[in-house]
Amino acid sequence: MGQQATSVSGLQVHTEVTGGSCPFIYVWDGARYVLEGETFGTAVGKALETSTRCTLPAALEGHELDVRISNERPETHYINRATVTAYEAPRGSAVYLDEAKHAWAVAHPLQPLNAPDELRRRDGVFWRSDLSSTKGDYRDVVELTVPRERPAAQGSLIIRAINTHLFTSVYESVFRYLGDESLQFVYALEHDPDLVKLIRDWIVESALRVEVLQDGSWRAVGEIMPEADEVPISRIVRIPCSGGDSVRIRLSMLADTWKIDAVEVDWTSSAPLEEHNVPMVSAMHSKRGEVTEMVRSTDRSYAMLLPGEWIDLRFESYASQSGGRVTYALESGGYLYEWLPAPAAEARAVSDAPSKVECVKALLRNRSVFLEGVFARWKEVRASGRE
Repeated sequence: MGQQATSVSGLQVHTEVTGGSCPFIYVWDGARYVLEGETFGTAVGKALETSTRCTLPAALEGHELDVRISNERPETHYINRATVTAYEAPRGSAVYLDEAKHAWAVAHPLQPLNAPDELRRRDGVFWRSDLSSTKGDYRDVVELTVPRERPAAQGSLIIRAINTHLFTSVYESVFRYLGDESLQFVYALEHDPDLVKLIRDWIVESALRVEVLQDGSWRAVGEIMPEADEVPISRIVRIPCSGGDSVRIRLSMLADTWKIDAVEVDWTSSAPLEEHNVPMVSAMHSKRGEVTEMVRSTDRSYAMLLPGEWIDLRFESYASQSGGRVTYALESGGYLYEWLPAPAAEARAVSDAPSKVECVKALLRNRSVFLEGVFARWKEVRASGRE
C-alpha cells in the first residue's frame, strides 16, 4: 500500500491506508457465521476501556444463540465481558440502538424530503467529504429535511454510517515516528492522565453530531460516537418536533471521519423496548478452552485474544411472550493493544521537544497544526484512490 508523509512540529505524519482496530462480532444464522459488527475499537489501552452494543439481526429465533468474537488484526484484545439482551418488537419492524444503548422499534421509516442523493436510500452508496468545503475548520456539515407525520412530537432519526480509516492511519504513523519510544507512549496511555484525556477528547471530536432547527436556531439533540470502519452501523438519535410538516436536520463531523449511507426518520409512537437478560451457557476460547467465568461479568479477569483466535459464546434462547419478533444484541467490553509497526526510516525526524512522546502530546493539543498535517496528506491519499 502507498504511504505519504508530511512534517509537522518534528513529527512526520504518515497516512497509510490500512484496516482499523477492533474485535469482529459474528452470529450463527443456521448455515454460517454472519459478520454483524465491531466492538470497543477506540479502547486503545486499558485506561480507555469501554463497552459497545450491537444488534444481531441474523440470529435464529427459537434456537440457542451462537456468537463469535474474533481477532483478525495485528493486535491483542482483552475481553472483560460479553452479555446478550433480547427485545420483543412488532412483526415487520426493525430494531436499532441509540447511543445510550436503548433499543427502539422502527415500523415506518421515511426517506428525506431534501438531502444529498447518497442519503436517500440504503444502497451502499455512501456520502463522504469532498475535503474542499471544510473552510479551515476541518469539519463537514450536511443539511437535510425530513418529513413529519402529525401529531407526533418526537421521532427516531436513523443514521446508517461507517468510519473511514483516517485516524487509524494517523495512529499507526505516530508509532512509526515514536520508534524506540513506542513502549513509553503505550505506558503513558495507561498512566498519564493528560494523554488519556487528549485521546478521549479526540474520540469525542470524531463524533457525528445531530442538530435540529427550532425557532430559527440549531439545537443539539445527540451524537454518534466512532465505532466501526469495516461494518456499517445504524444508530437512532431521537429528535423533537414543535410543529410543521417537516424538520430541518444538520449533521456535522470532523472532516472525512464518517461515510454516510442513508438517513431515515420514523414517527411511530414508541418507547425504548424492554430489555430481557439472556443467560450465557458457555464461552470457549479457540486455543485456551473454556473462559465462561472470565467473560460472564465485569470484573478483573479478562480473556485474551491474539491474531487468528476467537471466542465462541453460546446463550440460551429467548421465547417471545407477546408473539412479537425477537431481536438480540451483544454488549461486549474490553480494550486492545495494537502491535507496534517497525520504525520507518523516513519517519525519524528531529524534534526540540524533551522526548518524542512529549512532542506527540504537544501536537495533539494543537488542533489546527495537527489537522493541517493530517489533511494535507490525506487529500493526496483520497485523490490517489487508495482509500
